[in-house]
Amino acid sequence: MPTTPIISYSAEKTVVKYSTDREIKFAKLPEQKKIIETISDATLKTIWEYYKKHISNKFQFRNYVLLRLMLDTGLRMNEIINLKVKDIDLLSSCIWVKITKTSCDRYVCYTAQTKSLLYRYIATMNVNDYLFIDFNTDLPLTTSSVESLLYRLKKRLKIQQNITPHKWRHTFATNFLKRGGDLETLRLLLGHSNLRTTQKYLHLSKNDIITNYMNVMQN
Repeated sequence: MPTTPIISYSAEKTVVKYSTDREIKFAKLPEQKKIIETISDATLKTIWEYYKKHISNKFQFRNYVLLRLMLDTGLRMNEIINLKVKDIDLLSSCIWVKITKTSCDRYVCYTAQTKSLLYRYIATMNVNDYLFIDFNTDLPLTTSSVESLLYRLKKRLKIQQNITPHKWRHTFATNFLKRGGDLETLRLLLGHSNLRTTQKYLHLSKNDIITNYMNVMQN
């Protein structure tokens, strides 16, 4: 039994245009937007508890400060490994980020808890130039070394979800908006040149939707 050949969208447009000298236009099908996954509060609690137990180890203390700063600032990996001690303003709790993806300097901020950790880290770890270094070589941490420490942490603590470097940036952005932050401030903090890029973080989880619905409809 003969089958009807399947004609592709582009081929159909070409045939119609050749035969009638008219161009047909089809409306673009809407793309499904995936919810951006973030690191859960439970996973963060597990990580923080682990580091607090090993804070006397200088490598673990460095990693603790690094991850705290990643969660507080949403810095990209290349941005955070290029931070220098002189870029940190402990008085105003902000950082001057000079190495950026867009080649535009910007400021980011951090919380009081991270400020306390940063002060202790800088004062006791003898870091004078780059903020995060490999204590074995005195060289700055690399992207691969941060990825490696996160992989080892995930395996050691038997964490099921993804905790790759970019997940920390996603988590910061989502938390900022969920706690009442505005999109324009978030755009500046993340170093986005276009607000549309920042708008992808305007999503709610299933639990957020249920909670918001019940707060509205059951009052």
